[in-house]
Amino acid sequence: MKKIKLYVSFLLLMLSVSMWSYSSLAMDYCDPKGKKISITLVVPKNFNKTEKNIQKSSFKSLIKNLKPGDYVSFNLAKQDLIEPVRLYSQCFPGCPPSKGTLWGEIFGIGVECNVTRMQRDKKLYEKSLALPIYYLLNKQGPVIKDGVTNLLASLENIANFNKTNDFDEVYIISSMNPFPSTNIESKKIDSFFVELVQNNKIPKNLPNAIYVGVLQNSKLILFWQDIYKTIKTKFDYR
Repeated sequence: MKKIKLYVSFLLLMLSVSMWSYSSLAMDYCDPKGKKISITLVVPKNFNKTEKNIQKSSFKSLIKNLKPGDYVSFNLAKQDLIEPVRLYSQCFPGCPPSKGTLWGEIFGIGVECNVTRMQRDKKLYEKSLALPIYYLLNKQGPVIKDGVTNLLASLENIANFNKTNDFDEVYIISSMNPFPSTNIESKKIDSFFVELVQNNKIPKNLPNAIYVGVLQNSKLILFWQDIYKTIKTKFDYR
């Protein structure tokens, strides 16, 4: 537990330095009509190269789809954390359509949004948002000491965390492999599902979310579809 706290503290320290720069420059980009988006990275116990590449591309695709004025909460879920750690929460920079002159937009004369400053803030925003995930993906070894070993419990914690927040869209970045240190085998995943059902261990509360970075394994996807059917919800993945 001490190592987890130290590690999370280190990430928060790194983030706070970046956030200080962001806050000293940023304007209020929040749009009342913008979406409230939650993105949670589930850090696995075993993080092989293939999964790392999938997580990176998934994260990049989510960032590309953000719209100016959208509010984003970026969270980190790790082992033994009752709820995810919220590392970043800001609105995505962008200027609304302006009727001002070109020079006015560039230098901020007579308009509310300075395009040059907004572009600078946008780069700082993306850097701050990406800092924790790229540190994890680039610096960690194949095994992460405080990575999630009980995926179902971690997902239940995320669901409880999201219940206290009003989000328009919820994304969870995870390979969704319930076996942190082994490959997915048909017999093993079948027996695991039977064990969960027989022992009434399927959580009653799972995230109403879109899962990204899921391993494209038909048996794995069928497993989660069956898990979600038991709570009469659809397993939504990309």
